[in-house]
Amino acid sequence: MKAHMKALLTLFILVIFLSGCDSYRPEKLPEGTVLETGTDIITTLNRSVSVVANQSETVYLKIDVLLDKKVRDLLIEGELTAIASNATAKIIPRKLRISAGAIPLSATAYTKDNPSGISLGCGIPDPSACGYYEIDKGSEVLVKLSEPLDLSGIVITSAEKN
Repeated sequence: MKAHMKALLTLFILVIFLSGCDSYRPEKLPEGTVLETGTDIITTLNRSVSVVANQSETVYLKIDVLLDKKVRDLLIEGELTAIASNATAKIIPRKLRISAGAIPLSATAYTKDNPSGISLGCGIPDPSACGYYEIDKGSEVLVKLSEPLDLSGIVITSAEKN
């Protein structure tokens, strides 16, 4: 009897908790779904990155909203290089990662405060003198498409509000 009541109580709490959350469902995008050249995709850095000046690191930029839909499991893979001379990290976006694989893309990446990349700092007045930089998880990065990106027929996981 106690086990039965405990299971019911757990289910009740779970239902109450989930009723305010988004539920996600797979959605196949229709033919002709294309993001045009010049489109900005708002992303955030998926994990913190430590990088040595003038060396490269693979990074993943998380997409939370695409085509005015809240999404999950969409990442842009790119290559980040810290350039000590101007204390900027350049990101070259390479692929849109989806659950079924990846789509190559041509784009540039920048931040609102630095149109050429991500500004770097290291705790001293002249960041160009640093040899090691940290970029925090969650840093917002805008990805501007250099060519149209055809999303026809891909499956995304989008949110439905309960």
